[in-house]
Amino acid sequence: MNPESETGSRKNPRPWKFRCYWTAAFFIALLGCLLRFHVWHDFEYVGFDEQIYCSYLESLDSGGITAFPDIFRTYIVEVQKAEHVYLPPTRIGYQLPAFAIHRVTHLPVLASLRMVSVLSGCLFMLAGFFFALRWLNRRLALAVLALLACAPLQIHMTQYAFVDGVAGLAALLSVACFWESIRHQGKWIAGFGASFLFLLLTKQETAVFAGLFFVVILAFSRLLGLGKTGWMQWAAFLLAPVAAILVLSLLAGDCGTLIETLVVNARLQMSLPYTLAMGGGPWYRYLVEHLFVNPVVFLLATGFGICLARQTALNKYLLLFLVLTYAVMCAIPHGMNIRHTVMWDFPVVIFAVQCLDWIVVPVRKKGVLFAVMVAAVCLIELRQFDTIFVTLYDTDPTFMFRKVELTR
Repeated sequence: MNPESETGSRKNPRPWKFRCYWTAAFFIALLGCLLRFHVWHDFEYVGFDEQIYCSYLESLDSGGITAFPDIFRTYIVEVQKAEHVYLPPTRIGYQLPAFAIHRVTHLPVLASLRMVSVLSGCLFMLAGFFFALRWLNRRLALAVLALLACAPLQIHMTQYAFVDGVAGLAALLSVACFWESIRHQGKWIAGFGASFLFLLLTKQETAVFAGLFFVVILAFSRLLGLGKTGWMQWAAFLLAPVAAILVLSLLAGDCGTLIETLVVNARLQMSLPYTLAMGGGPWYRYLVEHLFVNPVVFLLATGFGICLARQTALNKYLLLFLVLTYAVMCAIPHGMNIRHTVMWDFPVVIFAVQCLDWIVVPVRKKGVLFAVMVAAVCLIELRQFDTIFVTLYDTDPTFMFRKVELTR
């Protein structure tokens, strides 16, 4: 089975089929956006990280962009006096869009931050659909859109001022544009460089995880049978971090302040009680959490990944992304949190819909059965979101298990 070669359905579609397809895509995307814009909880709890982002945004509101050097210097002094370490002001890919929304719409700072999370969640879904249309056939791409629209973790990331959904969008764009640059002689290099720069400015930890994957692909793409990489990919990959350092140094006031900020945060981060209590676990913790949060999609994707993913270059590429980033992320002491894995939702859904397609191949009216199965999986996803995440803020397994009364 090679979805990349299934281009027959893309040529000269009948007008009524074309209209039906895009009408269905529009309403599925609309449903996904509504699920993200709607606030599913009714409590006014503001999380610790959210409070930090709000304080940075309030400082920007008072002094504008020129307030950044003072924010960095204040962080270096205050974080060493604080009882617990808190987030550094380096996540400007999240803060600056929120600041722009706050200035233009006059929304409260917390609502502006959440709006960035919501818009990123919608764009993640739409970008996933766009790339699925390029890589798979129309039917599978529509299924990808549906499963992303109803993905429990994706919806939950838009309910609060979480940076992880924004970083997940940047990672998706980086991985997808990098693949396109390999397959199309570097035509997507600018897109890869821009999206990787966006990721570096948004959440540096996630950028490191994805960056290690890019290094492996750049070094071994021919050996792995993925395609040809050259100096343009290397240049984009190396220039993006240089540009990120320059931008962050400019905002921090100088490179020394930026380095001191990162060093202080790294040194104190491992002493945070929450990190020590909630960030540990065995190497298979992420597997258990994803099986708990989105069981049907996870099982379909796992089965496909083990048995069939190596049959095409695209699936091999996405499988390597999952395996390599998983290996790095589960090896970090006390650094595990399912919020870091939002970027996996796209390849996992790509695998899941191909597995569903493989299941219905022997069936005579496979299109109808495939649609029914996708709809059933979407309903299960929404049920999982309602059961686990509504009224839940923290995604630590202790709280998720307690929410469904698995533990007390």
